[in-house]
Amino acid sequence: MAVNGAKAGGLPVAIVGVDLRLAPNWDHPDILSPDAIERVVATGAAGVELVVDERHATVSRLLDARPRALPLLQAAGLSPFSLVTDLLWRYNPATQSADVRGHALRVLRDLCRVAADYGIPAVVVLAGMQEPGTLYEATYAAAIQTLGVAARYATEYGVSIAVENAPTNFLQSPREFAGFIRDVGSPAVRACVNLNHVLVARQTFPENWILALGDCLALVRAYSEGAHVPAPFPEPGVDALDWPTCLAALRMVGYGGALTIGLPPAPLLSAAAAPDVTKTVATIAQVRGLGGSTKLRRGASP
Repeated sequence: MAVNGAKAGGLPVAIVGVDLRLAPNWDHPDILSPDAIERVVATGAAGVELVVDERHATVSRLLDARPRALPLLQAAGLSPFSLVTDLLWRYNPATQSADVRGHALRVLRDLCRVAADYGIPAVVVLAGMQEPGTLYEATYAAAIQTLGVAARYATEYGVSIAVENAPTNFLQSPREFAGFIRDVGSPAVRACVNLNHVLVARQTFPENWILALGDCLALVRAYSEGAHVPAPFPEPGVDALDWPTCLAALRMVGYGGALTIGLPPAPLLSAAAAPDVTKTVATIAQVRGLGGSTKLRRGASP
């Protein structure tokens, strides 16, 4: 298995990991069981991405499980390298409501706490969404303020916040997204490029996001078709991505972090589903070794 910092085929993408997503797609109560971890290893993954929710993977439960779960992951050769949540879709970080934004800040603080406890370097978050009858500038300012406070939490806990591009009504240009990260103005707040989200937003060229955000890139994510079911919007899988071009862009910006591949939860419950997931991971392993023949020009992105 690859370890953080290793190179495969000349590409400095260290880890292919599995998104251990619990909610709202899955009612399995013990994802960090030895059996589940064994199934993750069977997919060929070298790392995992943990999830915080308000149902099974609550903050208190993850903190309580850490003395048992972390040794199991380490013994299996799996590094927990990112932490995600869907709670910020519910508690909008860019809202004009002080109560809702306060809840978002508590979520962000808890994410940093869990990440620090597990030794997870990156917390993946949503910048926010527009609201009816609200000036775009007000939404932008609220998001900056929220992430500015969250940056202090991240610094205190020694982790990074990775703001992910999402198919919402906010920050839908790589240039604007890069400007947003600069406006937050903290080295603790960086970018996460979700390659599939670019396609979902009908923007066609994920490599443009990589090139625009290369200087502040903390994490790269993609997911297999069916990884998030039910989905609020059509979600193309990893096979829809132009991997040679995306990987050439990662080389160009000198990215050396993790590549997370979200997979359907079925293989962790059913061994029969594991071959389909292993095929997806094998596809990624193959494209990681592709040569850098694709020509790209780094410059202003749309």
